[in-house]
Amino acid sequence: MHDLRDVKGQESAKHALEIAAAGGHNLLMIGPPGSGKSMLAARLPSILPPLSTEEMLEVSMVQSLAGELMGGKLATERPFRTPHHSASMAALVGGGSRPRPGEVSLAHLGVLFLDELPEFQPGVLDALRQPLETGEIVIARANHRIAYPSRIQLVAAMNPCKCGGGSPGLSCRTGPRCAADYQARISGPLLDRIDLQIEVPAVSAADLVLRAPAEGSVEVRERVARARKIQLERFAAPGSMSGRTNGACSGHVLARIAQISRLERGPTYRFRYYHQHLRRIDAGS
Repeated sequence: MHDLRDVKGQESAKHALEIAAAGGHNLLMIGPPGSGKSMLAARLPSILPPLSTEEMLEVSMVQSLAGELMGGKLATERPFRTPHHSASMAALVGGGSRPRPGEVSLAHLGVLFLDELPEFQPGVLDALRQPLETGEIVIARANHRIAYPSRIQLVAAMNPCKCGGGSPGLSCRTGPRCAADYQARISGPLLDRIDLQIEVPAVSAADLVLRAPAEGSVEVRERVARARKIQLERFAAPGSMSGRTNGACSGHVLARIAQISRLERGPTYRFRYYHQHLRRIDAGS
């Protein structure tokens, strides 16, 4: 079983991973080869809360349609799918002459990890925009239409440039243009759907000789479970209709629950507020 205790250094990245797990947010990690991006992603399932009974049924039904439900038993763990960057459109989102669920549906209520994100075909990546927005993938054919559930948590990793610049002792051979061209393979609308985008720097030799962290997946998972419980109670209120996590929170609900008071908006705003208040008093006196 993967454990966050195995990861030395990368404290900021581990904190971002915990935030992503707690809120069900999509996450993009950018860093040089060997910095631990794939290692971190593989440990995300270890800090996610267990599936509820209802979620077990949903995951099991999708796996049954794809013929991946072994022995007729219910799925008890959150899916973690890692398609290769050579995956076709049908493999990733589903389809074919006899339509079946793709990786994005097989990751329903779990994690879809895309390593080397810019290496995927741009058209294949853009096909993820609909399921990330609506939580389902629709496959239309001449005589029928099929919708598969796909409420996923997207986790992606990429190097800063094609040649892997940023590794210790290795710099990019062509400069900033290499990074710009490489990152341009990912469309803006897809990036807009990724809530957290972080840099994962190279691990130093000093980090590697440190003792294993005292806190592992068990401790982090407890905090994630408490955060998820608060979100379930918040979105269970009448009229919320906002899903199960902060990552799926609708705009009108967010506007209602995330109101910031005047005194919480920083000293500049408070100064302007008090100044305007005093002017109104002066005008009335």
